[in-house]
Amino acid sequence: MDIIFETMQGLEDVAAEEVDALVGVLPHAVASGRLVAAVPSAAPLLEPLGAGVRCSDRFGVLLADTGAATLADAKEVAAGIRVERFLSSEQSFGVRYTRRGEHDFNRQDLGAAVGAGILQRFRERGGPVPAVDLDTADVIVRAELFDTQLLLWVDAVGDRDLSYRPYREYAHMASMRPMAANLLLRLAGWRRDTDLSGWQLIDPFCGSATILIEAMSIAATAERSPDAGHLAHGVERFPGHVHGAVGNIGRAGMTNHVVVHSGLAEETHELLPARVDGDERDRLVVTNPPFGRRVASPRQVDAIYRGAAESWARADVRRVVTLAERAASMTESLTAAGFEITRASEAIYGATPITVFVAER
Repeated sequence: MDIIFETMQGLEDVAAEEVDALVGVLPHAVASGRLVAAVPSAAPLLEPLGAGVRCSDRFGVLLADTGAATLADAKEVAAGIRVERFLSSEQSFGVRYTRRGEHDFNRQDLGAAVGAGILQRFRERGGPVPAVDLDTADVIVRAELFDTQLLLWVDAVGDRDLSYRPYREYAHMASMRPMAANLLLRLAGWRRDTDLSGWQLIDPFCGSATILIEAMSIAATAERSPDAGHLAHGVERFPGHVHGAVGNIGRAGMTNHVVVHSGLAEETHELLPARVDGDERDRLVVTNPPFGRRVASPRQVDAIYRGAAESWARADVRRVVTLAERAASMTESLTAAGFEITRASEAIYGATPITVFVAER
């Protein structure tokens, strides 16, 4: 049986490592942002996956991975799959749809065709058919058409995906999704199975503190986690966002572990507390800087990147994991500050093409 995972396009390998660590099976990419792990039986794995997956937004059981160029093709595929293994006639179902590429039909048409195919299968088998419920279905079937590749799968998570967090009452205007934050953290080496006591985490563009909170949640279950003297630090320039971040941190129960400093990312080296004797922790920056769309202009962003990277170097930061739409600007800024870029991966953040960077000093 195949389990499919939905993750960030461009960082599939990072999400695959997490799945391998959880269930001992390394999934492979079947499409951009989609991973599949072949397992003997999915049922025993679904509950622990739901509790442990951080680098994917949702997962489920793959029903079909095949070609489909038309709506008739999609309906025929749906009518031929053994969906009755997961959907009974006493249950309701709904189809959620995704489409990438050029087609002469829209996403809603795709969903309707797949739904019609599922109903056709039940009718051909005789007996009652399941009810269609587009709002509160018992079973959600996902139909995803990427050019001519059709993926059909039963969602094991539901409409509220794994990035939902009760603490996120305050959201920055460009707030990072917890799934993306966890991908960056894992890429940085911030993992449960790692000794984190030798690191000090810094987010110089902390916004609503998602990266910091997610990091401390991981640290709480790590093999060796930072104690009360090894806090994560955030920097945020706007007072309203500082207030919102502090509120989120409190709701997450992280008040004793995360400090937010009011100031500029370009002042990181001045805002961090001075090292005390015996403090040999390596400083790690994991951050989501402005792209130059909502918060500042592209020219302002270039200056911010340069100043921030210089400040991180002055703060003796060892590793930086960040992302940027303006890849050339970030590359120049990190390099000029003395960082060596060890990874630059093209990815999609929301609908925006970006580059994810890992840099070392």
